[in-house]
Amino acid sequence: MDGTCLYGLRLGLAVGAGIALQLALVARTKHTRPVWTTTATTTALFLGLGGLLEFGSRQPTPETRSLVTGTLALAAVAAVTWFVVRLRTGRPAPATLLIAVTALLIGREGLEGALYFWSAARAATGVSASAQPLLGLALGLAIALLAVWGLYAGVRRAGPERTARWTAAALGVIAAGMLVQGVSALQDAGAPGATGSAAQPAYDLTATVPPDSWYGTALNGLVHFLPDPTVLQVTVWFLYAVPALLFALAPIGFGRSVGGAGAKEKTTDG
Repeated sequence: MDGTCLYGLRLGLAVGAGIALQLALVARTKHTRPVWTTTATTTALFLGLGGLLEFGSRQPTPETRSLVTGTLALAAVAAVTWFVVRLRTGRPAPATLLIAVTALLIGREGLEGALYFWSAARAATGVSASAQPLLGLALGLAIALLAVWGLYAGVRRAGPERTARWTAAALGVIAAGMLVQGVSALQDAGAPGATGSAAQPAYDLTATVPPDSWYGTALNGLVHFLPDPTVLQVTVWFLYAVPALLFALAPIGFGRSVGGAGAKEKTTDG
């Protein structure tokens, strides 16, 4: 795969995995409209904003782009966390929460993705026109869509109790990756960064999982996996992921009973 295809794959997985898990849960109660409507609206909003910036007289600085990405990533972590808490405590997720989770999952990649799309579109219509970047991006997104659909179908086939528990765990891992993404982006935007030992690489797996390979790209899109993270990034990941997984996989219910299928199905009631 070339770079544009890999970018499309990463973008599609980063946005689609969380939404697919959310849809698999709310599909049991037929409350999918807020998710689909928000997906279409937020995508159109960022494409419009990206078009204005790409073809306008001024473009956002790298620091501004990092600030937007980092802020929206941290907001997405908060929304996903609240969604998981409601899921595991047996309380319905209101439509406003479904809208917030969907919008923020798209938003954290929205500005960069929109700018990349319009840059590829401009390359396809310029003086030295080449449709390759646009076609590569479309191919990567299509592959990601197939993978996300498989994830959705697999979750739907599981029983209600297993679905709620393991979906909560998967969302916890995804949120941990988003937290690392948010912290790293805010540091790139100028926020106080780690120094000393915290800024040193915790390990280096680039030879085993090259970041420009399809599987390295897929892991980055799904859980923001970095083959050479810093000590700070690893610390942030574990501080969130460990409690989130313990909470998600706890064998006992919280709040209302979560032992029966009926209770599970009500957890995603909009």
